[in-house]
Amino acid sequence: MKFKILLGMFIFFFIFSGTAMALKCGNTFIKPGVSTLEVILACGEPKFKETVGSGGKSGKIEEYWTYGPHKGNYYFLYFKGGVLEKVASKKK
Repeated sequence: MKFKILLGMFIFFFIFSGTAMALKCGNTFIKPGVSTLEVILACGEPKFKETVGSGGKSGKIEEYWTYGPHKGNYYFLYFKGGVLEKVASKKK
């Protein structure tokens, strides 16, 4: 149930947020363009991870990851084809 709420928050925020942000893990800023491996090495495993579809026509699998709470925020990461496309955050 908690996962569905967080996923719903992510989708809502993802749709209505206009700019990409960065997530800071230790001394590393995670920005769009980095790989899933780079994110895991810097931030560890996400709290929640969901894979959507099987790649479709493009052959690129979509993933939604959630980190947090960290300093009162949840961070939502959207990957396509193993590359970070967007970072969004939401206050707890």
